[in-house]
Amino acid sequence: ASAVLHIGHYLCIARKGLFTSPGPNLRQLKEHPRVAVTTFTGHTLMEKHLKPIPPGSIVVSTFSAIQDLVASTDLVAFVPEDLVNTWHMRDALDIWTIHEVETRTEVRAYFAKSPKSSASAWFVNQVIETLRDPTLSET
Repeated sequence: ASAVLHIGHYLCIARKGLFTSPGPNLRQLKEHPRVAVTTFTGHTLMEKHLKPIPPGSIVVSTFSAIQDLVASTDLVAFVPEDLVNTWHMRDALDIWTIHEVETRTEVRAYFAKSPKSSASAWFVNQVIETLRDPTLSET
């Protein structure tokens, strides 16, 4: 089961200064090497607009390595804005929105369909409500 926490967007990121402002358009980015995330993560919104993956790209199975890869190479990446907002290296990155396609996505919390107990059900609801708190990203 899952619950929508809020609506977010995918952002394009690159190391600071790789492109002139406001950054390249989607057509240019289709041919630029990037850090792509494997499809089994469920994060395919941008990849469907960017196929095939160009030579020189790196495919990863998690978002955790992306900020370091992008900050230290000429690769670009497309990541959920909620993730970018938590990165400690944001100052080393240029971050922008792609306007040519819809980048909006539901940010969801996933949990077991049937809680093992009423305490588990209560805890899941508490976590969901906490994650829906708009001030959470400010901390």
